[in-house]
Amino acid sequence: MNQRWIANSFLKIVALGLAVGAYAYIGAELRESPGTLPLAVSKEYIAKSVAVRVDLLGRPPRGFQVQKDRILVEPEKVMIIGPEGLIGSLEYLETQPIYIGRRGGEVRARVGLKITRGIQGMEQQRVDVVIPIERIKK
Repeated sequence: MNQRWIANSFLKIVALGLAVGAYAYIGAELRESPGTLPLAVSKEYIAKSVAVRVDLLGRPPRGFQVQKDRILVEPEKVMIIGPEGLIGSLEYLETQPIYIGRRGGEVRARVGLKITRGIQGMEQQRVDVVIPIERIKK
């Protein structure tokens, strides 16, 4: 017999054993509490407005700095929809990283938002960002 055939057969037997074990476990759980699974899933969906936070990647060139208090995001907030248990405490969404290394002046970008666990829908998929990078005044 070929060694590869033996190894494949062994893996198939192990997979079958795991599947039978999982089947037995789930069956026992369902017999213990029929009609329910031991999962904590909230089915109450909410809509919520959250702020957008800009994720900057890199550093401006020597002698320049990001004017963080003057960063513009349009829109500043987005409406999200999801289970209350997962998004109820969510305060903001981050943008995809915006690279600002070796750049002075103004950086303009249209970027996507990072999808957070639990979000089922979003009003906006992308936002416009303006990042002022100015020479440090001495």
